[in-house]
Amino acid sequence: MRMITIAYFIFLCSSLKASDSLQSSIEKKYTNKITNKEIKESKFKSSIFRHRLDELDKKSPMDLGYNEKVQPFLDSYLGRNKLLIARMKGLSPYYFSVFEQMLDKYDLPLELKYLPIVESALNPKAKSSAGAGGLWQFMPKTGMMYDLSITSFVDKRFDPYLASDAACQYLKFLYSIYGDWSMALAAYNAGPGNVNKAIRRSGGKTTYWEIRPYLFKETRNYIPAFTAVNYIMNYASEHNIFPKKPLFLELEIDTIHICDRIEFEVLEEWLGYEMSKLKYLNPKFISNIIPRPDSIDFIYLPNFLIGDFIMHEDSIYKYSSLENKYLVAANKAKKIL
Repeated sequence: MRMITIAYFIFLCSSLKASDSLQSSIEKKYTNKITNKEIKESKFKSSIFRHRLDELDKKSPMDLGYNEKVQPFLDSYLGRNKLLIARMKGLSPYYFSVFEQMLDKYDLPLELKYLPIVESALNPKAKSSAGAGGLWQFMPKTGMMYDLSITSFVDKRFDPYLASDAACQYLKFLYSIYGDWSMALAAYNAGPGNVNKAIRRSGGKTTYWEIRPYLFKETRNYIPAFTAVNYIMNYASEHNIFPKKPLFLELEIDTIHICDRIEFEVLEEWLGYEMSKLKYLNPKFISNIIPRPDSIDFIYLPNFLIGDFIMHEDSIYKYSSLENKYLVAANKAKKIL
């Protein structure tokens, strides 16, 4: 058994659908027109946005400069999506420690930690209508390329650590192709094939803003949304947006190795801890069963339950086993007869 202490936080995002993201929220609710009232509610004029983004741009290898395409997203974040931004601020300290660790591992810009906000609104079990899943919204085929396998019991795209590691590898690969972060992000959203098609249709242009008219609508909005998220996460307090703490929060979580099949119902019974919370701490397990691992695997538990798990480990495995289920079923059948 090996335990690694981590700071890991999960919350019940009851009012936000799993498939929602900041970008899709804006496109659904705030796409075409901004009312005069909402414009007036923005305390700072575009010149202030421009100045602040220019300051961020100077400190970043990414293009974070202001233009008119970014403005609608800024207006939205400061208007109708203000509460959503407050939630992201509340979650960010907990998820960003994971993102920053992986970005540092692969020597990538730290500003990329804001990308899962655009992708999934920091919901580890987010799933789009197209089939993308997790914080980083991997499609199944792309996920498989980076060992994010999917079975009837496990979807590794939902594991914050595994998905973040995979996303960093993929982003590094995309940057090696285009040598430009805006182009790499466009390829992350639309796929390299669609970006290459846009390059050809543009007559061989090689920057995002030059090929933007030839991209899908979602990808045309992707870089402006990412830029606006960088702004709002850095300047939220200047706009009276403050962190809204998650509804479900665990401060100290450990990983503990497992060696056999476990049912969440049995785990709940022996640990005296709500199954819903156990499942939210372990989002990669997509059913009520943690399958027997083929190799090393682990689960996340609150610190104070580690001792209880060790004490009852054999019983948890025993009563989670298929043999026990068959025995229980057989006994029930005998009683009926």
